[in-house]
Amino acid sequence: MLTEFIKQTTAFLQKTDIRLHETEIRQIIFEDDKHLLMTDMFADTYGIASISENYILVVILFFSVLDGKVDMDFPHLEGESYYKKYKELPKSIDDEIIHSQIFRILKALRNASIHSKTAFEVNGNILTCSYTTKRDTPIYIEITTTGLELVFTVVLQLLSPIQDYRNQSLRRSYYDDIKSQTITFTDECESGGLLDITNEIRLKRGVRYHIKNPTFNVGNDFVQITRIYNLDVETQLFQSCDYEIQIGGTQYIVPSEVLDSSNKVSLVELTNWKS
Repeated sequence: MLTEFIKQTTAFLQKTDIRLHETEIRQIIFEDDKHLLMTDMFADTYGIASISENYILVVILFFSVLDGKVDMDFPHLEGESYYKKYKELPKSIDDEIIHSQIFRILKALRNASIHSKTAFEVNGNILTCSYTTKRDTPIYIEITTTGLELVFTVVLQLLSPIQDYRNQSLRRSYYDDIKSQTITFTDECESGGLLDITNEIRLKRGVRYHIKNPTFNVGNDFVQITRIYNLDVETQLFQSCDYEIQIGGTQYIVPSEVLDSSNKVSLVELTNWKS
């Protein structure tokens, strides 16, 4: 029953007008000195059921599916308070921290949605939620509407998380942006704002160009990409490239973020990017 609830609610949410910020993948195939551009995937908004401006409903739905996933992954926590669930969620690695902090944000917003609906105020692109719990704990959140959309996007990713290093690196970028879009956050769970994660690599999450047929050389301890898809300086702030190469029967998707100034990556680093 819980599995079906998560599956059906997720399917419904993906058919609403809620703006989701999934990474756009554009495939590039070089043809001599030219290239062919094809868009493989673009997931930003589905736009069928119109619920995006009903923040109370949207918060309840997203928290419900995330809480259901917590109950599935940690069955001993089913029936416990949301506070206890948060405290017992693992927080050792980046993905665990991100999961716990998304749960924490939505827990605070969900409780206001149920117990203090007047706590919400939207002014321009800022959503404010301010209320006091039954234990006289002040809860205060200021988050941009974009930040909230990013929270919703990550929830859907967490329901079926892909645990390879590439997707973990993308999620770090999502979380960095959620933190930057969360202006203020005070609750009973932590003494400060959202928890920090490590300084490990982040991949740009906006648009990624998947280069299907780059040329490359293999050295003693490095690989050098010799045909680069060039992006202008301004575009590189939000977009990046992935190079698909095959060495010894193993396929790698090498992000441009790991290439040095000579477009090289060490063979040690390359192991992180097995396809």
